[in-house]
Amino acid sequence: MILEINGKLYAKLSIMEPPIPLESYHPDEMECTLKCPYCGEITKIGETRMISGYVGCDNCYFQDLQPRVLRLHETNYQEYMKGTFYKNGLTKNLEEDKNHDTSK
Repeated sequence: MILEINGKLYAKLSIMEPPIPLESYHPDEMECTLKCPYCGEITKIGETRMISGYVGCDNCYFQDLQPRVLRLHETNYQEYMKGTFYKNGLTKNLEEDKNHDTSK
């Protein structure tokens, strides 16, 4: 859903997250572009994906967002519900994972 707030256009993609500013508007809502709220890539609204209320794009969804959400849902439900991992974003999560890798 496209919203106008104080003269600026936003997309409301999830009830879990605030509206996201549009990068570009198109009359076909699915063609409007925005920054992915998880990784920051510019993507079309029609190319976003959602899992458990968390929105990603093709750049981050299969690489990290989907597996992370599923793992946390199974192993750390409190973190899954808080959504801290989502607010951190893809880059910070991958860096933290790298720093905590115990297989080295």
